[in-house]
Amino acid sequence: MSASSGKTAIAYCSTCRVHRSMTAHGEVTEQPNDDIGREDPARVILATCDGCGSATVLIQYLFAGHETELEPVWPTAYQAIPAAVPHKVAMALLEARRCFELAHAYAAAATMVRRAVELVCKDHGIDKGNLAANLTALEQAGTIDGRLLEWAHSLRFLGNDGAHGDKVTRQDAEDGLALAEALVEYVYVLAVKHNEFQQRRAAAKAKPAPMPAQGAGSASAASTPS
Repeated sequence: MSASSGKTAIAYCSTCRVHRSMTAHGEVTEQPNDDIGREDPARVILATCDGCGSATVLIQYLFAGHETELEPVWPTAYQAIPAAVPHKVAMALLEARRCFELAHAYAAAATMVRRAVELVCKDHGIDKGNLAANLTALEQAGTIDGRLLEWAHSLRFLGNDGAHGDKVTRQDAEDGLALAEALVEYVYVLAVKHNEFQQRRAAAKAKPAPMPAQGAGSASAASTPS
């Protein structure tokens, strides 16, 4: 799709919940960025659905020699992935969303959920053993607590089902995706906010208390000659 010429292309409409003809109205190209782990450029397009008229933002990844299909990034049935999440982790979650919402490929969605959990470990420098051992190391490092470790192991088991050909139901894939997104938000957003909150409170307590203002009547009155 070329935004400058106003050409149309087929893409999934999150409002109609089917693939529709889309008309482009503008686009930008995001270049590779090593700082956030973006290895390939991507084209971001503002378009409208020719069926329902709603606005949508589409993305198309530009790999060497080929381009991916257009896919919606807004609006979607899911909340936006926070900007603080590393690019590769976010891409794994987005791939899981695409498998679930666009392709209804629930085993593939479960496999990508497991991949997202693996990348969380790798992003924290933990990638020497198998995923089970790496998750335990992540908990021992204090990055996740016991409840999140339990969640992460559940996602690992779900991903194993998807990778090994066992049946993954729609509900299991949907729940797994929600748990993975919650785990990622805890690690990269909520834990950071809590640390910043604690640091602000500690810094405020460490400040010396202000001296009370001296009242006008508290100063010694000068003696008046008789």
